[in-house]
Amino acid sequence: MSIYHMSIKIGSRSTGKSAVAFSAYRAGKKYFDQETGKLRDFSKKKAVAYHEVFLPENAPPEYADAEILWNEVQKVEKQSNAQLFREFEVALPAELSLQENTECIREFCKCLCDEGMALQLNVHNKRGNPHAHIMCTTRGFKADGSWAVKERKGYLLDENGNKIPVIDPATGKQKVRERKGKGIEKLWERGVIESNDWNKKQKAEEWRSLWAQICNKHIDRHNAWIQDTVAHIDHRSFERQGIGRMPTLHEGYVARKIENRGSVSELMEMNRQICAGNRLYERKLSDYINAITILIQEIKSQVNEIGEKIRGLAERIRNAAKTGVGATATGKQDGILPERVGGDCYRKQTPAGKNRRTEENAETIGRLIRRVTESSGQLEESCRELNNLCQKDEGGVAQNNQRERAAGNCERGFNGTNPTTSAAERGIDKYMFSVEQHIQRVEQGIESVRSLKQQIISNKIEESERALPVKKRIKRKGR
Repeated sequence: MSIYHMSIKIGSRSTGKSAVAFSAYRAGKKYFDQETGKLRDFSKKKAVAYHEVFLPENAPPEYADAEILWNEVQKVEKQSNAQLFREFEVALPAELSLQENTECIREFCKCLCDEGMALQLNVHNKRGNPHAHIMCTTRGFKADGSWAVKERKGYLLDENGNKIPVIDPATGKQKVRERKGKGIEKLWERGVIESNDWNKKQKAEEWRSLWAQICNKHIDRHNAWIQDTVAHIDHRSFERQGIGRMPTLHEGYVARKIENRGSVSELMEMNRQICAGNRLYERKLSDYINAITILIQEIKSQVNEIGEKIRGLAERIRNAAKTGVGATATGKQDGILPERVGGDCYRKQTPAGKNRRTEENAETIGRLIRRVTESSGQLEESCRELNNLCQKDEGGVAQNNQRERAAGNCERGFNGTNPTTSAAERGIDKYMFSVEQHIQRVEQGIESVRSLKQQIISNKIEESERALPVKKRIKRKGR
């Protein structure tokens, strides 16, 4: 099962990182570190399946050698706390071949390179854990091939591109100062202006979303070619996706080594408890999904039935308006009007007035029909949202079952009093609250359709009474 994992880290000199040593380790190569005078030899490292350096448009061509590139980076980054590189650690789909994964991650690297950074890509094809490491420079290049600045000092600008004045809190006006030989000048806000947005939190979200889109595109291509059903990945958390299941924790190789020695890893034991809580959630969820599916089918049938009646009524009213036939016959044919409307009281009306009343009646019914159509559309939208919510959680249930089968022989029993169970139940309650909101919207839509239908009937009766010929009431004399 394909999973989403992307971590973005900064390699800084203040934490003792060496860009050359880090690059040699990721690439499994032997590089000489000019800053320390040491030879970084990791040529015995295995599982490095692919290595490539990507350069932007203005970068010198000799930087295609990773050893030269990262030695130059350490020369230009002179401060003791300088950021040397940015690393992306990306999980690749295990269902895809090495060639497919390489093409996928190369497309992502080209998108990063187009933003102006030089980077080094290394694909590690470990059994059951294919992943990639991408080392990126933290500054771009100028048009002449030299390194660009990371930041500069200058005037701060507002959203309209205008300078921001320095306001005096005492007067509420812009501050001014008097300089010898220059007169009085206004003061403006100054600060540090970054040359790119690579350090912003929103940029990390864009990169994470970009990788999910590229990876899903290659997964679709794989599914179409191999006739497979590899699931898509999503960079959002379960909570942001609207899935009530609890996410498991990253175990790592240390926890698995502890389990292989026969001991119990606290981290893996916690994941087993989370999986047990998710199973409890899934059992309750399946019952809710079945009930909601039946409800959706009933609602759709009611909406279709009401819509057919309304459309037939509208067509007959339009025909009555064209031919001049009174609305009474139409109402009686629908079974909406009674056989006698208005009792023994009748009014006389000319054919022209009758046709005018019929046209007004048709216009009124037309307005009501449009309102009913809008309500029906809202009802259909609620049904679709509810159905998507069910399908989303069904997909999550299937993925979680695959994960539990992969855990296999390390499954443990589950104690119902574990705090994880309560957390899972809280997830169920949160999901059910969302479902109840959808059901409430659907019920409101049904009630709206019913009320509008009743309004159509009452309006039809009222307009038909006006169109009837009038006779004088015969008063019955008492004996």
